[in-house]
Amino acid sequence: MNLAFQSPLGGEYLNVLLQDIAEVDDDNNRLISELCLDSREVRPGSLFFAVPGHRDDGRDYIQRAIQAGAQAIIYDSDGWHHRSNLDVPQIGVPNLAAKISSIADVFFKQPSQNLHAGPVHTA
Repeated sequence: MNLAFQSPLGGEYLNVLLQDIAEVDDDNNRLISELCLDSREVRPGSLFFAVPGHRDDGRDYIQRAIQAGAQAIIYDSDGWHHRSNLDVPQIGVPNLAAKISSIADVFFKQPSQNLHAGPVHTA
């Protein structure tokens, strides 16, 4: 399964994606063209979500994502702190897994708002 999702509209700035979630100063505000949950899928322009999983901890792959060209790293900060390459913004967010869907909703321009309920058919 591909865990990288490219914006059909060219991307969004980090401060917009993280509005109401985390502060992004002007020096770290980068244009994000893709969201990635898998460090092997990171390309230049990607925002890498480093979250603990069932088998692996995505935070262990932050350096790999940076080497692959990640534009920024968002990591789950619960009980963990990371800082490596200072050229790449790295922002800790508590309980990140619960916030990824809202970040994706902003990135993809709220696609659920364009859904319309159709007629209900019963048998």
